[in-house]
Amino acid sequence: MKTKITELAIRWNVDVSALLELKSKLNPNHCSGAGKNTWFTEEAVDLLEIALDVPELLPDKTYGVVARNAANPNYCYVKLHDKDSVVPVCIPRKYSGKLVGKKINVEIITDINGSSYRYCK
Repeated sequence: MKTKITELAIRWNVDVSALLELKSKLNPNHCSGAGKNTWFTEEAVDLLEIALDVPELLPDKTYGVVARNAANPNYCYVKLHDKDSVVPVCIPRKYSGKLVGKKINVEIITDINGSSYRYCK
């Protein structure tokens, strides 16, 4: 069952714009719609509740297509849908060589040193 963003804003006493900012940290499969007409899945509602308590706990999520394998079997190069470049993504060893041409979900972890990317289900 999906929940509308305005209902969540009333339930948690939060501004809708704050929830829209947290929407970028979710997987695109967890939400649909735009603006005040955004709907979240039950799993997304649980993640948003955690993100409201500790905002830096959830990394940003996006998706992309695996372009090629890397020399290191723990990595592959992915063309992210919102970037023009190809970035190295850390993947589980069991998926080494099996993801080329496939669409995967990616977490973006940003810290002082820069951004790193890892595979997520």
